[in-house]
Amino acid sequence: MGKPLSELATIDVSDLDPCLKIVQIEAACDVTNPLTGKSGASAVFGPLKRRNL
Repeated sequence: MGKPLSELATIDVSDLDPCLKIVQIEAACDVTNPLTGKSGASAVFGPLKRRNL
């Protein structure tokens, strides 16, 4: 699922709603895994989430 993110080079925000230009996003994380890759969060934690559904 996260593979396309590893191929992301740019994000076009030219059509962004003007209200979103003032939004600040903060995130907290309790793991040090990268998002993608063999030890990435998607590979490590994704299967756990599917099992709990």
